[in-house]
Amino acid sequence: MAGDGVGYRANVAVAIDRGRIVALGPAADVCAEFNAERTINADHHVALPGFVDAHMHTAWCLLRGLAQDTRHWMMYGLSPFSAHLAPEAMEAGSQLAILEGHKSGTTTFADFGWSDEIGSLEVGKRADLILVDCDRVTLTLVHASPMRNLVPNLVYAARGDEVDTVIIDGQVVLENGRLLTLDEPAIISTAQRLAAAIGPAAESDFLRVNGPNAQFMRDGRL
Repeated sequence: MAGDGVGYRANVAVAIDRGRIVALGPAADVCAEFNAERTINADHHVALPGFVDAHMHTAWCLLRGLAQDTRHWMMYGLSPFSAHLAPEAMEAGSQLAILEGHKSGTTTFADFGWSDEIGSLEVGKRADLILVDCDRVTLTLVHASPMRNLVPNLVYAARGDEVDTVIIDGQVVLENGRLLTLDEPAIISTAQRLAAAIGPAAESDFLRVNGPNAQFMRDGRL
C-alpha cells in the first residue's frame, strides 16, 4: 500500500515500536531481526493502512436515518431534530460513530493532509493498520494471478465486518472483532437512551416544517 498501484506485497511482516512502523519486509527477515513482545498471526488476511474518513459529523450520529431520501434534507430532515440535540447526546453520538468506525477499520476521522504520517504502510509512518479476514464469505475467493482481486473485492463486496484487527498508533484497539478499548454495550445503551428523547422533543418542529418525510409518516408510507 505504498508507491504506484495498490502496493501489493506477499509474505511480509510489519514491526511496530512505540506507535511507528520500524520495519516492513519479508516475514523471515523481519522476524529474525526483532524479538517481539507480541506477535499477531495474520495468515489469510490482508494488511492495509487504517481507513480515513475525511468527512464526518459524529455528533449527529444519533440522528441517523432521519434525513435520508428527502429533498432539502438539511431543512426538512435534519434541522427539526438537530435543534434538540443536547451536549450529552452529541457526545454519545460521537462515541457511537467512533465505535462503528473502529469495527469497520477506520482509524482516522475528519482529517486530511497527513499523507506523511498515515495512509500507507511504510517505515517511519504511524502504525495505523488493519487486518482484513480474506476467509470471510464476502472476500472469498482470492486470486493472486494473473489478476489480483483483493482491492476490487474490498471495494465491491466487503461489508465492514471482515475487519478483525485494528491497530492505532501501535495500540491494538480491536482484536478478533472484539473492541478492547471501548465499552460497546454501554455506548450503545447510552446512545439509545438519549436518542429516545429526541423524537418527542422534535415532533412539533418536524410536523411544522412538513417536509416529504412528515407527509410520508402521515400517509403511513414510511
